[in-house]
Amino acid sequence: MKTSLSKISAAVSLLLLAFFGVFFCGRPPASGISWNTDLEKNRPDGMLSSLSALAKKEDRPLLLYFHADWCSNCHELEELLADEFAASIASGWIPVRIDITDSAVWEGPALDLFGVYGAPALAFVDRQGNVQKRLTLVGAHPPRRALQSVLDQLSAQ
Repeated sequence: MKTSLSKISAAVSLLLLAFFGVFFCGRPPASGISWNTDLEKNRPDGMLSSLSALAKKEDRPLLLYFHADWCSNCHELEELLADEFAASIASGWIPVRIDITDSAVWEGPALDLFGVYGAPALAFVDRQGNVQKRLTLVGAHPPRRALQSVLDQLSAQ
């Protein structure tokens, strides 16, 4: 009797361990995109020159992903990018994460420099280092065709 109880207890323990492992760890990371995080915590005053230099040096356009700790929709945009646009991004872009959690520091510069007025947002820098402010997309659900069009056009230039 004791042996069957210990076997049942062991089986239940293994099932619980497997359940919690799948529940907490089994979900793949939201991003299949290798984000450049070197500039993520930079302050806005030197950001534009750093981004411009990176685009020129690598001769590739930049996809800027603006996110914040307080942003409840940022993970949705990351998942959308990873699920539907990872191949396009990997084929010709340098994806860059920019943390705008400190609203007091970023509020004016994000809008002035990139056309970003909230998180999450995507902005684009062409391979010559110019911010394409008119193409900025704000929100967790950007129009997919518009985003794909921007990715295709700027990577081809």
